[in-house]
Amino acid sequence: LRDEYEKDRNEIMACFLSRTTKMLCDGGRLGAISSRTVLFNTYCGDARRRCMLGDCQITELIDLGWRVLDGAAVEAAAYCIQAHHTVGRAIAIRALRDADKESVIRQRIINLRDVTNEVEETFVVNIDLLSRLPHHPFAYWMSPSFLRACTAEKTFAECGIHALVGLSSADNFRYLRLHWEIPVDASTFVGEGAKWVPMAKGGEYNPLYDDIHLMLDWHDNGLELLNSSAATVRNARHYGKPGGTYPYRTGSGFCVRILPSGCAFSDGGHGLLPDSYTENASETLLRLIAYCHTRIARATLEVFLGEGGSTSAEGAA
Repeated sequence: LRDEYEKDRNEIMACFLSRTTKMLCDGGRLGAISSRTVLFNTYCGDARRRCMLGDCQITELIDLGWRVLDGAAVEAAAYCIQAHHTVGRAIAIRALRDADKESVIRQRIINLRDVTNEVEETFVVNIDLLSRLPHHPFAYWMSPSFLRACTAEKTFAECGIHALVGLSSADNFRYLRLHWEIPVDASTFVGEGAKWVPMAKGGEYNPLYDDIHLMLDWHDNGLELLNSSAATVRNARHYGKPGGTYPYRTGSGFCVRILPSGCAFSDGGHGLLPDSYTENASETLLRLIAYCHTRIARATLEVFLGEGGSTSAEGAA
C-alpha cells in the first residue's frame, strides 16, 4: 500500500477508489455500495477530490444509512462514478430515516421524471462547490449559498484557533484518579511544580461548562508518561492554557465547554486553544464557545462530518 497508494494508504477505501477509477475508460462508469464514511472521512479527502469530484465524478448517489448490509453495523451509501464526466452535477437521494428504503427510493426515482415539482429528500448537487471545501466532504444536502459561505470565510485555524488532541495514557488505572481521591496538598495545576493536575476527558453532554473531575499523574512534568512506550503524549506544550474542550465522541450534539487554565486535555476530551492570548482573550474564548452552540455552527459541522440528519443514540457518534 505504501508503494502503490502513497497518498491514500491511511484509508483502505481510498485505495479502492483510486484503483477502480483508474481502470475506467473515458465515459466508463463504476457502481459501488460501501460505507458512507467514504463521502466524508478526512483520510479519504484527496481520493474524493480526484475520484468523485475531479476527472471522475459522482453522477448518482443514494444515501442509505443503517440496516442495509445484512445486519452489519455500518451506514451505507450506493453511488455511480463516471470517468471524465464534465456535467458538474449529480443527483442525490437521502433515505437515512426511512424504514422501507426500497419502496421509498423507487418512488423518489419515479418522481424525478416530473421536472415541475421538487422531490422530497432529493438534491441536485453542484460538484464544483463541493470540490472547493476543505477535505472535500460530499455534503449534498446543503444549499449552494451555504457552501459558498463555508469557503468565503476563514477557518478557525486561519484565525489562530486550533483543535488539538491530547494524551492517551494507555493505562488509566495507573495514571488517572478522581478528584476526591487526591490529597489537597498533591493537587496542583500544570506549570506549578505539578504533581496531580486536572485533565479534560470528555464526559456527559453538558454545554458551556462541566466540572473537570479527573486528575492526571503529572509528576516531574509528566516524565513517566513521556518515557512510557505505551502512552502517547500529544501537544503537551499547550497543557495549562485556557480555552475550550469537547468530547471526541458523543451520542448528543457537539458540546464545547470551558477549559480552565492549568488543565491537561486528552484523546477523549480535545482542546480548542488560541495561538496567543491578548488583552481580550477571555472574552474572545467565551464568544467562541458560545458560537459553537449556535445552529449555524451545527450546520457547518454537519457539512464536514456528514451527519446528514439528527444525531441519535444509534447514529454515528
